[in-house]
Amino acid sequence: MHASRYQIVVSGRLGVAGRGAFRGFRIEPHGMHTALTGDLNRSGLLDVLTRTRDLPLDLIGLTCLAPGPDIRLAQ
Repeated sequence: MHASRYQIVVSGRLGVAGRGAFRGFRIEPHGMHTALTGDLNRSGLLDVLTRTRDLPLDLIGLTCLAPGPDIRLAQ
C-alpha cells in the first residue's frame, strides 16, 4: 500500500500517555507545540487523526512531506 511521510502538529507538549500513543513517530518540539513525523498509508493517517481526537489534542497542522514506495509504516 502506498505510504507518505507526514508531519502532524498538535497543540502543547505531549505527556507520557501522548508519547506512548504515538510510538514509532519522531516526536519533536515545534515552537509551543509538538510535531509528530511518521510514514503512513491512508488508513494509518486516519488512525493517527482519530488518536489525536481521542486524547484529546488540538490539531494545528498536517503536512505531507514526501511520498515514497519504500517507506516503513508507523503503527
